[in-house]
Amino acid sequence: MRPLTFDFEKNLVREQALADNMTTFRPYPFPGRLLEVPYPLTELGRPLAPSQLQEYCRFRQFDLPTCFHGKESALVTKESLEDSDSYVILECDVRGPDEERCPFLINLTALLQNDDGYMEFCLYHRRSYSPSQQPLREMSIFTDEENNTDTSSASSDSSSDANMSSPEIPSKTSENQSTHSADEDSDEGHVGIVAFALD
Repeated sequence: MRPLTFDFEKNLVREQALADNMTTFRPYPFPGRLLEVPYPLTELGRPLAPSQLQEYCRFRQFDLPTCFHGKESALVTKESLEDSDSYVILECDVRGPDEERCPFLINLTALLQNDDGYMEFCLYHRRSYSPSQQPLREMSIFTDEENNTDTSSASSDSSSDANMSSPEIPSKTSENQSTHSADEDSDEGHVGIVAFALD
């Protein structure tokens, strides 16, 4: 596989530095492209703390951005040299002995602090599974005495999970700032699964 040319990589770094949002690299179709990703919101409509992104990925249909290798980036907390504060970044996580780290880098703390009103946010759907398996719920009951079926309906945990038309984001709110539901502007489909258990 031919490595990325220097000019292409340089253009990616420049494009990433000028982006108003988090970015992720999609390697296909070749030679690949950089896409902007809406920043996750909490259920209260506030931007998620950057240090909580890894946990958010476990329960929501959101994945950490991929670096220029097309692999998931690493979420890293760094100590600031100027003051006692720390900041959170996404960087290349390639660790193989024959691989070289790419210059993919997003300073999430700075991105949220420097929001100029063009940043996009999204409350992502809940994943259809959780880390601990939940028992299946009985949805239909069949009896010998009756030929009809008693069916109860199930709904998602919260109808507001996937769609927030106007979240209350503190401080700098602008007409240029936008909020998405998880259905909009996404490369990945979102699938809900309903399970049935019958006796």
